[in-house]
Amino acid sequence: MKNWGLLPDEVRNRLRTTEWDHAQHLKKRLLGERLFPITINLRPPSGRQALDDLTGFHAFIDAWQAWPKQSQLT
Repeated sequence: MKNWGLLPDEVRNRLRTTEWDHAQHLKKRLLGERLFPITINLRPPSGRQALDDLTGFHAFIDAWQAWPKQSQLT
């Protein structure tokens, strides 16, 4: 199991669980008591990790390049 690289579906699931489905967090976010915009580290691989799993690295890059809202990524 790799310990790097969050894919778009994983990020959406994490946001759903920690923000939308978590009533206290959602309320605080809507009241401006939690930071916005939400920042999530995509956990990109180190150079060594990318070289050790080139297939996984390419899947990670391809998934984020296919993300339709590129302006959301910084």
